[in-house]
Amino acid sequence: MADSRHIFNSHLSMHPSSMLIVLLVSLFVFPAYAQDQVKQVTTVGKAVISGNMTYDQAKGQALNQARALAVEEAAGVNINNVSIIQDSLMLTDLVKTFSYGYLVNETSKIWRGSWVKDSSDNNPGYPLIEVSLTGSVKVLPKSFFRNYLLSVALNKQTFSDGDNVQISIKTREDMYVVVANYTSKNSIVPVFPSPYDKSNLVKAGYPLTIPKQSKSGVTLTVNNYNGHNEDIEAFLVFAFPKTPETDKITWTSLFEAGEEINYATYFNTLLDLPAPSVAQQTVVYRVVNNDRQFINAD
Repeated sequence: MADSRHIFNSHLSMHPSSMLIVLLVSLFVFPAYAQDQVKQVTTVGKAVISGNMTYDQAKGQALNQARALAVEEAAGVNINNVSIIQDSLMLTDLVKTFSYGYLVNETSKIWRGSWVKDSSDNNPGYPLIEVSLTGSVKVLPKSFFRNYLLSVALNKQTFSDGDNVQISIKTREDMYVVVANYTSKNSIVPVFPSPYDKSNLVKAGYPLTIPKQSKSGVTLTVNNYNGHNEDIEAFLVFAFPKTPETDKITWTSLFEAGEEINYATYFNTLLDLPAPSVAQQTVVYRVVNNDRQFINAD
């Protein structure tokens, strides 16, 4: 979304933006079944401000790296060997960690700035942004990851500012679906279900399109943040199996669609649901140009 984030009422804003890379990751959740473990970690993310990258974009890259490293450390895996981020691909590394665990609490973030010298004698160097992140990671067993139950696609790979977005979702069994936008400012904006699309049960063999085609006058559009020529963001799609326990969940009360929610709080809420498993897929995309506004209901 842009700097003012209104999603529902007349406008439903989400934060789409960026280069499309489709990454599929799935996982199963529920403490009683998953026998997950929570680990305390402290990691450092770094990003150089260079080229067209803005200060807040560099902060976002550094935080993405710190979050990815937190899961890597807690889960004992190594996904990315880059020590300093200098491009926009860090989000894809963060997405890859979703098959191992999630940050469910971010205790503190300490920011620092310094200077990195360039190899060229003619260039004084570039500003370096660092963040020290301390938090709790819930590590999940691989046996609970079932991405084959869920497939997700967007109508385009790269969007221009103001383009309409359609999210196509298919499941191989009856499942309850939840969708959120991971913004280029590192926040989570729940998108679905919403006041406009309340029913989130997807039947096997019956694809769902968001916004639903039957909802005339409702569109989902993507825009750039003010001052950004390009934004890279992602849609996070979670699908929970239909069970007597998940049938009792009031899905629209979990999150307020269109309103930013704390990153760790979002995942902690999902991981506490009474579901024996969950399938998850992430679609990363790019939005180029200016101003943005999300869902409009005429």
